Amino acid sequence: MQYTGVIIHRFDNFKKDTIALKLDYGVAKMIFIKPMLNHNIIHARFNLILDLDVYKKSQTKNGRCFTTNAFYPKEKIDMMIRDVINVRHKLLKLLGSDGYKFEMQQKIDFDLKLARPNYFWKSACLLHGCSKFINDWKLDLP
Repeated sequence: MQYTGVIIHRFDNFKKDTIALKLDYGVAKMIFIKPMLNHNIIHARFNLILDLDVYKKSQTKNGRCFTTNAFYPKEKIDMMIRDVINVRHKLLKLLGSDGYKFEMQQKIDFDLKLARPNYFWKSACLLHGCSKFINDWKLDLP
């Protein structure tokens, strides 16, 4: 995903045996990598399930909105990456470059500055991109 200019942060949750990847500070959604599908834990928009046999999709009601979660077997990782890139491109088209940067800055202000000590950002590491502050990097638009 590096060629798309996505900023990726990784968090390893050893208690739940999952890896979480936040894309563009969460604006381009999140990927969970898990060994098995567990209905008792929170799912991200994109989920790579290592023991899953077939692609699945589900919708959950979140207030007045529906959230679509996709579950990909490891054999469909290319499909998942295409879907992630398509969601990001749709958001860039909808919000424009400045709007997308604004949304990322909002996520930074809310998530990074107000994060609790045990939350994602206190333990996450930067895999690809630049520093935590939006002024330090240039958005690589498609």
